[in-house]
Amino acid sequence: MSIFIDRERIKSAIGPSKNTKEIKENKAKKNLRELPLASKSRRIQFGIPGLDALVKDGVPSDSSILISGVAGTGKSILALQSIYYSALKYGERSVYITTDESIESIRKTGELFGWNIASMEKKNMIRIIFKDIYEIKNFSKSLAGDIYYNLKEIKATRMVLDSVSQRESCAGSEREECRKLFSDLVNRLKSEGCASFVISDIPFGSSKLSANGFEEFIVDGIILLHRTKINNRRERAIEILKMRHTRHDNMLHPFEIGPAGIVIYSRDHIRVEPTDTSI
Repeated sequence: MSIFIDRERIKSAIGPSKNTKEIKENKAKKNLRELPLASKSRRIQFGIPGLDALVKDGVPSDSSILISGVAGTGKSILALQSIYYSALKYGERSVYITTDESIESIRKTGELFGWNIASMEKKNMIRIIFKDIYEIKNFSKSLAGDIYYNLKEIKATRMVLDSVSQRESCAGSEREECRKLFSDLVNRLKSEGCASFVISDIPFGSSKLSANGFEEFIVDGIILLHRTKINNRRERAIEILKMRHTRHDNMLHPFEIGPAGIVIYSRDHIRVEPTDTSI
């Protein structure tokens, strides 16, 4: 049954509103407040061929993104390439924290693809810091302090943590404390308006998404890199498992690590079966 409402008859019965303009203004303000926060915040690009096409509108500038995969999938290359081209194309500064590779090794990786990391360091566009996870007492608090100080000093808007490796101290009764420290770090970076890229190693054959099994629940986004054996060779593929406040592609896409770095292709090029669990 349909109901007809005679709006003109109602208006004539109650008379014109004396505050029509005020009501309209209040309604406009209410609608503005109800817009999602992400639609009003600054959004950034990754600067990697093919990856930005998977998140066409970019991601919020304070996003925390987990880059996970087994050894040899290209996690560090992806992160380094993103901050290099962010500096080159958009003039954005970054801090790169490495806990595994030496600073010189990171520079050599860049040289391999024609990225002049040393030049970016001299211009304070990129700052690379080595932190020994095993030799520093109270590592998490020391790390948070270093990140905060360096972000402020060079006015960085992006940060890479390479990597969050599985540690014995994050097992058993210490697990919740590790989770809290990681959550605090992510939230602090977010409060500074900084995008963070956290690299996580996962073992071959594992169904886990992160080293310690809790990072994926805290971050805003997850980029999972696969390296699957097809016949006598291994093929690489990438997928975005989640990205808060962002419309993103949900499919597996093949990618290659070529002379200029990572290039991600459309779904039409894929040769990796999504049902393969060997990642």
